[in-house]
Amino acid sequence: MSPSGLQQARDRYAAAAHRFGDRLSLRARLIAVVLVLLAVALLLSGAATITVLRAELISRTDAELRTAADPDVLGALTSSAFRQNQPDDGPQSPSPYDITFIRLDTGQQL
Repeated sequence: MSPSGLQQARDRYAAAAHRFGDRLSLRARLIAVVLVLLAVALLLSGAATITVLRAELISRTDAELRTAADPDVLGALTSSAFRQNQPDDGPQSPSPYDITFIRLDTGQQL
């Protein structure tokens, strides 16, 4: 494309943009800009919130699993003293997770 043809294309684009801008009032253009900025801000804040919450929830779950896998906790849950303090329907887990203990050497459920 020749330099004069490129300049003509720029002029046509500028004239079309100017005509489009003339059709909208200043109020309408300002509202459109504010809505676009608001949408971008909401998307960015949502992405940041998801990132932070996901990391926090994963670390919290990891900590709970580490606590549940601690040998002292496992020993306390399977001890006879713990079972004596429980109602007749069997030992109750102190966490919201359902825990079943199985001996690896015999496969017997504890």
